[in-house]
Amino acid sequence: MTALKTGRRFRWILASVLLFVVIAFFGGRYLLLSKIRDTLHNRLGDLRSKGIYIKFKSAKINTWSGDLNISDLQVSVGLDTTNRDFSAAIPFLQVSGFKIIPFIKNRTISIKNVALEDPALSFRLNVKAPESETRNAFFEDLYINRITITGSSFLLKDSVSQDTIAHVKSDFFVEHLGLERVNDSLAWRQSSVHIQGFAFDLPKERYAFSVKDVRLDLEKHTFEVDTFKMTPKLTRKQFMRENGKEIDYIKAVIPYIKVSGFSLRGNPGIAVDIRKIRTQLFMEVYRDKRLPFIKDKRTTLPSNFVQRLPFDLNIDTLRLDEGLVSYEEFPEKGDSSGAVFFDKLQATVIGISNTKAPDKQTVMHAKSKFMGKGELSVDFTFPADTTKPYTAKGSLKNFPMVKLNDMLGPAAKVRVESGTMTNLKFNFKYNVYRSDGNVELNYEDLRIISLRQNSKKEIKVSMIKTLLLNTFILKKDAQEDDKDDSKTGTILFYRDQKRSIFNYWWKSIFSGIKSAYKIDKLQEFTEDLKKNDRAKPSKR
Repeated sequence: MTALKTGRRFRWILASVLLFVVIAFFGGRYLLLSKIRDTLHNRLGDLRSKGIYIKFKSAKINTWSGDLNISDLQVSVGLDTTNRDFSAAIPFLQVSGFKIIPFIKNRTISIKNVALEDPALSFRLNVKAPESETRNAFFEDLYINRITITGSSFLLKDSVSQDTIAHVKSDFFVEHLGLERVNDSLAWRQSSVHIQGFAFDLPKERYAFSVKDVRLDLEKHTFEVDTFKMTPKLTRKQFMRENGKEIDYIKAVIPYIKVSGFSLRGNPGIAVDIRKIRTQLFMEVYRDKRLPFIKDKRTTLPSNFVQRLPFDLNIDTLRLDEGLVSYEEFPEKGDSSGAVFFDKLQATVIGISNTKAPDKQTVMHAKSKFMGKGELSVDFTFPADTTKPYTAKGSLKNFPMVKLNDMLGPAAKVRVESGTMTNLKFNFKYNVYRSDGNVELNYEDLRIISLRQNSKKEIKVSMIKTLLLNTFILKKDAQEDDKDDSKTGTILFYRDQKRSIFNYWWKSIFSGIKSAYKIDKLQEFTEDLKKNDRAKPSKR
């Protein structure tokens, strides 16, 4: 009998304890969430005095499930009511699965899901950050299992005129977002980010940009971009007319960018480390040389550009798996454009860094089919010490020179009838101001015709210049023994610091080709011929 009473008493005590725990848990949960709600309500009043305004149509808190639903949420920051520094309009915000125990135990905010529908955000440039103030941290750690943002729209506005500088649209998906408090800042923990339908428009620019898919996984240290496109908004003619100056008209597609060994550090400054990048590139460039060249800024050489980045950058290997680059140019004097292209383009760049020792350098090797035929191979070095010279060397083999007619066009006043460049070698050094080196030419069965335009603007063969070119200036074969001619040329070119690095490379090589072919000698022969004709006595 005593044992039976003891058992009943134990069951009553156990039931009472369980009931107390349940009441304490749910009651504490209700009181805590209510406390959070009241604290946030009071906090909103404090924020208004600092120019931070938050309002919403309705807010529902389910204390049992830990869900929060807010409709028509509006946030604005800035004392100027007509030109806010930041504003956001979120038709619907849902937070679900807020866990109480971790927050009570160590002030860790743990949330199952956060969802935003059609958020529209606007941010004004050149806004001075508010002075930091000392306050107790609301939380120590933050963990959100999944964040879903659909139909987002982000506007970046000018600080003065309020004009839109950039407009971004996309869907965002973030999994396992973790923020950990380290001293006075928050550090990223492992998480992954997925962005779909990423499209951004620059109204003041004449290009549209889009990205099909972006994925960032901090746990796997990978970053991938699927199908980046850069497309002009205007036709060539409209583009050139609106710019009114010599400028590149570009169409570009990057099918993929795959980054492995990616890490991002933020203490004390931002640092990006990457083990390997793989990508593809297909690009078309057009330029109209008939327009004036107007450019106020100087073009920075590669090493100088990397050194001036506002963050530390280290990339072990950058590899272009496949590419096609074409360049079309309408000459200053001429009636049609000429083009060149580099097919089956592959390149590897090793050691891109702005933190390496001054005696180190970045090395690049590239190869392609020039004009779909010639075997082009080049090697470049970019010194970490920007006071030291850059180097470039390479070769072009087995190139049918009639393919140059596509590039030369009528404006060049010459046409290649036959010939094969068996091997063109170049080697030169260059700095900010000039390039110096040499070119070696080996070709076979070369014949060039000089062209002229008659009074009817018809293109005709200039017999005299053709004779001079093929008899005195050129040799049918570079191997021919002729002490008055040479198959080597000297590279000497003074850089136009407003032109691109590609212009610098090409003009340097071309200066050596002109020297080897003694192209300038043709003008001397022509002038001498004209003088002799004028000096001859006229017949009566």
